[in-house]
This record gives sequence, structure tokens and C-alpha cells, in this order.
Amino acid sequence: MGAPSETNTGTNVAAVGANLGAGTDAVQGAGTDAGADQGACTGPNAAQGADISPDVGQGAGPRVSFIVPCYNAANTLDVALASLCCQTLESIEIIAIDDASTDCSAKILNYWAASDARIHVLTQAKNAGYGAAMNRGLEAARGQWIGILEPDDYALPSMAQSLVEAAQTFEANNPGVSIDMVKAPYVRVIHEGQSELLAQCAFRFRVQPVGQAFSFAGDTSQADQLLRNHPSIWSALYRRSFLDAAKVRFPEHPGSGWADNEFFYATLLQAKAILYVDEPIYCYNESTAAQEAEALQKQPTLALQRFLDLDNLVRQYDMRNKDVLAAHVHRAFSYVQSTLDAGVGKMAKVQALQKEVFARLDPAIVIAEASIPPQLKSAYAQQRGIKIDRTQSKLAFAQYARDEAAYMLKSNGPRFLLSRFAKALSRKPQ
Repeated sequence: MGAPSETNTGTNVAAVGANLGAGTDAVQGAGTDAGADQGACTGPNAAQGADISPDVGQGAGPRVSFIVPCYNAANTLDVALASLCCQTLESIEIIAIDDASTDCSAKILNYWAASDARIHVLTQAKNAGYGAAMNRGLEAARGQWIGILEPDDYALPSMAQSLVEAAQTFEANNPGVSIDMVKAPYVRVIHEGQSELLAQCAFRFRVQPVGQAFSFAGDTSQADQLLRNHPSIWSALYRRSFLDAAKVRFPEHPGSGWADNEFFYATLLQAKAILYVDEPIYCYNESTAAQEAEALQKQPTLALQRFLDLDNLVRQYDMRNKDVLAAHVHRAFSYVQSTLDAGVGKMAKVQALQKEVFARLDPAIVIAEASIPPQLKSAYAQQRGIKIDRTQSKLAFAQYARDEAAYMLKSNGPRFLLSRFAKALSRKPQ
């Protein structure tokens, strides 16, 4: 996929999937209603299954279990489920958890389950939050691999097949190696008024090695972009036996609670063999800046509390990889910036948590990290009572910004770059 394209808000999942799956240079969204294609791709026999040999010991279970946690997702659920029923790999199961929705999500789920035997609907008697719903799905899953689909997103048709095939091919050529997770980039669906902008995610073309197993216990100087960007837990498949052996489950925070953060770190940092495939397989509907701000205005301490939870994991795993620690520091300041953007950064309880976050960060790593805005690095230095070279800090950040702009221009084109600059300029000084 090259430069981003603009589509109507009724983006046709089949058209997007066909273009991306075929490796075209641009994503061309269709103006028709996505629901118009659902009748053609629903049911277990709709897509032609890939010829993927079974693994020893898999028995009659499906190759992939997709978990779909649902809470009041009626407006987008049809497209999400259609994208899974259209998978080119037939050997999947879809475990949808209705977390006590108050809209017609349950009715929609049951309708789809009646038309496709691969769909299993689990119902929560009380709303327990994203983490609890995901954990229930994990306990029910029978597949060798676990996939995740958010109910407002959609998977491209080849997602399951391409990732399973990548793992199987690598393992066939490397006897004795068992892939724990297969990771891939995704398509950003950015909402701008009544239109959508489809763009590359921020780590496509930047992660190495491609097609070779690695772990964050080794040299990951070219894989740290996975940790520096959005916790995209859904653009991956996870070997179920790995999740069970590592005891990876979701924290059960109320509501969404950013429960994906801890799962994100727990999988990437504990996996002994990660396989990266540099082809997008998932379309992620991004929240708008206003929606992100509103969420933090309702829970002002959420971002910084989640960072502290992540920091606890880094310490628990005794992570010493310099790339991991630098990416971790980058995330800390990103979350601090998010509180400022939401207008809650000056609240006393947020300031107290920010102080705790800063106290946990290694000064040497902070000083060396070019991605930190100079004003935030100065605030950190002042709190920690250390001296920094302010001129060098500004020069390093300016070079970082230039490099990011060059990457955005190359991967997504000038329109996308200008829209990101406009977003940055709209930030109110704190």
C-alpha cells in the first residue's frame, strides 16, 4: 500500500481487503454499504479454505480462534463479523462475548451465529469490562492460534491464512523452532469529518528482521518500533500454548481500561520466537483526538496508571535490553503528553502520578532519547534535579521530527503528512 486514499464512511470491507490482499499500491475504498457484500461471504463454506497441513496433536480443533469482545457495538458489528466469515482459511472459530450490551449487539451476534456454525456467542450476565470478556474468550478457545478482533474494526480476508502459513513455513525450514507469535502491520482508518483516510501504521517498513524469528531478549535495534507505537495486539496471532505456558491473560480493569497495554508487553517481552510479516492484515478504526481527550477527561489518571503497570512488568521480567528500555521511556513521555493534550495534565492527582512515573525513569536513557519533546525533557530534569543540555535536546528532537516526517511522506504521501502537522499545530500549549 502506498499513499493513503480517501473513502466514504461506508468503506466496503471486501473492496479494501481485495486491494490490500493483492498488494496494490493504494487502498481504494468503495462507496457502497459494507453490508451489501455480507450475503456473498457469510457461512462456513463461503471462502475457499487454504491447504494448510494440520499440526501434530491438533486433533479436530480449529487452526485459529478469533475472540471478539463486544459491548454496545451494534453499529459496526456486522462488518467485523463479515470480515471473519470471509477469511480464506476456513479452519477458524469465532468466539464473540457479549459483555451485557444494552443495544442490539446480542441480537446481531445470535443472527450471525445462526448462519455460521463457526460462531459461538458467550454472554456475560453483568458488564465486566474488556479484560474479563477477553479472558472468558481465551478460556473457551480451542484453536492452535489466537486472534483478536475489536468489534469496530475488520480483518482483511487473508489475515488468518497468511499468518498461519508464515509460521508453518518458517517452522518447516527451521526444525526445533516453535513460533510464539506472528506479528504484522495494520491499516489505520482515520476519521476526518464524513470521510476516512486509510494509511500505513507507524511501524510498517521499519521492523527488521522480516520473516526471521527474533525475541526482545536479543538484538532488537530494528524491531523496537513495535514497542514504540500503538499497542496493536489485534494485528497478530498468538500460539495458544505460549499464552498458557507464560500465563498471559488480560487484567480485568473496569470498562476498556486500556487492558490491551499489559497484554501487549506480556506477549512481546515473553515470546521466545516472534515472526514479523510486513504486510497489513487488519484495519483499525482510530479514535479521533476529541474521543481520546474525552476518555482521559473521564479517567484523568488512566494513561499514567497504565504506564506504571507496564513498568511493573518490565521490572518483573528483569528487562535489560537497551532497545526495550528506550522504547519504554518513549511510551512514558507519550502518555504524559496525552494527559496534557486532554487538558488534565495540571490536575493534582495527575501531577502526583507524573512525579511517580518520572521517578522510575533512568536519567541516562531519558537524556539520550531523541523523541522526547524538549519541554517535557526539561520538566523531567527539573523534577529529578539533573542538568541537561537544552540546545542538544532541541537539536536531537528536531532531527527526530525530520526523520519522522520523511518516513510519513514516503509511506503515506503529502496529504497525510500535512494532516499530521495540522493536528500537531492544533495542540494547545500546556
